[in-house]
Amino acid sequence: AALVVLVTLPNLVGTGQAREAAPLRTADLTGVTQAIDASVGITELPSNLTPALDEAMNDRSQAADAGCLLDFDETDQPTCLYGDPQGDKTMVLVGDSHADQWFTPLEEQARAHGYKLYSWTKSACPIAEVDNVWSDQLKREYSECVSWRADLQERVRQLNPDVIVSSQSDHVVWDS
Repeated sequence: AALVVLVTLPNLVGTGQAREAAPLRTADLTGVTQAIDASVGITELPSNLTPALDEAMNDRSQAADAGCLLDFDETDQPTCLYGDPQGDKTMVLVGDSHADQWFTPLEEQARAHGYKLYSWTKSACPIAEVDNVWSDQLKREYSECVSWRADLQERVRQLNPDVIVSSQSDHVVWDS
């Protein structure tokens, strides 16, 4: 399935007709093109948009609220087990805050399909193995990221999950 994003400059609270994204296969270019074409005339946010744009800035995942999305100076990753704790399959979500954005739908799917889901994420820390990561926020080398990532890689190896979901920002600063 593909996600179709409707881009407009409307009010922050949806007043338009409730809408649902059309189910699309990832290789269905014609269907994607048709969905985009159909969205061109939409000028109001759907009334069922969740969260509403005026609430989106404060919308955080359950995992982030529980301390599973580590801040810059943190390196001790909690267990952060979600999904089906008794599941016979294991999924791990790893990466930076961009990975954490996938937590809610992954958690729903993990629960529905018998997966344990571990959420191990860290702010502005690329999952790609790059040395000398620079943090614009800290104004220094982000050594906590390199340390956390090394510990995380070993933890994932020991867990040997069935599925690993990984994501990171495309804005990563490092020396090569």
